[in-house]
Amino acid sequence: KEKSLAQIADPITGINFIGNIDLLQTEISNYDIRFEKYFNNVDIVSLSGFYKDFTNPIEISAYGPATPNDYTPRNVDNAIVYGFEFEVRKKLDSLAKVFTNFSVGGNFTYSFSELTMNQVEYDSRVQNERVGETTNRERKLQGQSPYIINAFINYKNVEKGINVNLNYNVQGKTLAVIGIGRIPDLYDLPFHSLGFKASKKFGLDNRHGISFKITNLLDSKRERAYDSYQAEEVLFYSYRENRTFSFSYTFNL
Repeated sequence: KEKSLAQIADPITGINFIGNIDLLQTEISNYDIRFEKYFNNVDIVSLSGFYKDFTNPIEISAYGPATPNDYTPRNVDNAIVYGFEFEVRKKLDSLAKVFTNFSVGGNFTYSFSELTMNQVEYDSRVQNERVGETTNRERKLQGQSPYIINAFINYKNVEKGINVNLNYNVQGKTLAVIGIGRIPDLYDLPFHSLGFKASKKFGLDNRHGISFKITNLLDSKRERAYDSYQAEEVLFYSYRENRTFSFSYTFNL
């Protein structure tokens, strides 16, 4: 839909997506370095660094200064993203016998993004500066979260075919839609996701399986807000996904 002439309306949010037939393909050069240390073939500690160079990255922006609910994808010339990731995974059997089947783990990613605005966007921001505001040529890349946190605790009993998992995820405040003219930039605010899943295999060769799953245990809200110079965040939308409960049965032939 991005590289098209389509105009797609979302009746729930009131947002109109307008395609851009002139989009160019994004090219990305990736550079990574990673250190890993394994313990007992299961436990792991790792640290990695990365650098990404984008040519013609595609961003979602407001379509025009008079249409805040119309979005469109556009190319910018270049952008860079760099940062690091730390990961750890550990079985807890060394603590006590009761923790034999338990493991914990998680990872933390921090990233920094930067691009140089084209002349049209830069002039538009300068013309709409507030008192005391100074516009830089550089800004963040749309859609790039400054940090991501994942964590889990898991119970796995192979003999009994039981697996239980509790997992958590959150992403930092992320530039979601590029503003234009007097329309400020829109940001996705952090969403704290906590999920639970339990499964059990049984029968001949463990061909049967049942599982129970809950998402959004914290009943968190999805929120997007305008953010501009020396002004309080103004909500663009806020809604609850609510908790979801699901039960499934599987049979492997």
